[in-house]
Amino acid sequence: MAIKYLTCDKVSIDDILKVLKEGFKNHAISIEFTNESFEQIVRTNDVKLDLSLMAFADEKPIGCWLTGIRDINGIRYGYCAALTIIPSYRGKKFAYNLSKRALELQKEAGVKITKLYVLKDNTPAYNLYKKLGYRDVRLRYSLYLKLSELEYASQKLNITDKAITVNDFELCMKDQEIPWSLGNYKRYLNAYRALIGKNENETVGFIGFYPQDELFIAYLGMSYGWRTPSVASTLIRAAAKYVNATPDTKILFFEIDGKSYLYGILKEFGKIKKKYVKVEMELEL
Repeated sequence: MAIKYLTCDKVSIDDILKVLKEGFKNHAISIEFTNESFEQIVRTNDVKLDLSLMAFADEKPIGCWLTGIRDINGIRYGYCAALTIIPSYRGKKFAYNLSKRALELQKEAGVKITKLYVLKDNTPAYNLYKKLGYRDVRLRYSLYLKLSELEYASQKLNITDKAITVNDFELCMKDQEIPWSLGNYKRYLNAYRALIGKNENETVGFIGFYPQDELFIAYLGMSYGWRTPSVASTLIRAAAKYVNATPDTKILFFEIDGKSYLYGILKEFGKIKKKYVKVEMELEL
């Protein structure tokens, strides 16, 4: 069997999508790979196709690793935005070999720390990353509830869709340890619809979201003194109204740091449930 690796800038998008669709077909998290969703993955994660890799067996595309790169506070970070091997080629060290080559490319590109997220109960993938040298950083929770299950009254705030400043972003998000945030907020915000809440001229918080089958909350931040369930409820309801959500619309909160103030606030909503738990992992190159 002849094995070769090509960077994704030398591969057709159709081949990349074919591998992603087949590789994630029975994944615990339902992912729909289309040209549009792929473009969003590339945009939101700063994926560099010239540093991402495809694996081929006898010219057949069998695996893909997508690498994101960002420079934050003088440090170059890498990120695995996706890794998969199609099912018929698993268990043959293709994932390990593809990963090793992708990490070598990151190191050559000046990456100092590289990160990824893996489902807590995905034991084969978790063991692979441990074998590659990754260490656990923290747990991240994706939570959900129906709009009708919000249990706190809204607070009177001025809600607008005006641009969020970097100062607002840092004020509300700097201690949440969210990935790719400070110094890169424009990329992050531009990927989603966003609303900001103010009390007179004071920024209270903001929310970034987009509608799919659920109302997907990508980030939710509140400034000091305003970190309460009622403020969170106000921002969530504003986003729901913006997209004409119904009382039965499911609201999904994406990968919340289990040690953050936001996780504590969301747990105050008694009917909130865990959709899945991921382990954040990192590796020094």
